Amino acid sequence: MANIYNYGGENESVYYPSPISRKAPAWSWKLTWFTGKDDSKLGELLNEIYQAVQGKQYRLAVMGIRAFLEQLMIVKVGDQGTFEKNLDAFLAEGYISKIQRKAMSHILDSGHAVIHRMHKPTEEDLNIVLDITESITAAIYFHEDDAKSVAARVPPRPKR
Repeated sequence: MANIYNYGGENESVYYPSPISRKAPAWSWKLTWFTGKDDSKLGELLNEIYQAVQGKQYRLAVMGIRAFLEQLMIVKVGDQGTFEKNLDAFLAEGYISKIQRKAMSHILDSGHAVIHRMHKPTEEDLNIVLDITESITAAIYFHEDDAKSVAARVPPRPKR
């Protein structure tokens, strides 16, 4: 079913249910079911973010991502009082690199812009924010174990 709206002379079609534009990563369900209590709450929040994405509610999704990243830092390094201090502690504890710290800072700024200045991110902006958020989350929770699984299947070197 489609509804057509006219915003400032341009027609926009809205489909219900909306087509899925981006699927949640394959590991997202693991964050909800196979991690600790606080981590599983992060998985629940991530699932809500993807529901907003699928509904083309990009502002809500970016606000959710901002909240997700804040809570991820708090779960891992405790609440340091400010975003900058949380980012510094996250970096110091080795959860992210210097490059990822800069990227996270920009993502948090985009969330602030949505909340405080009514910024409306584009689908492209949202996908970039999701790419960065997914890569950081996957690295923290899943890459090490996944790499160990790969290594376990590698045949040993022949003896010389």
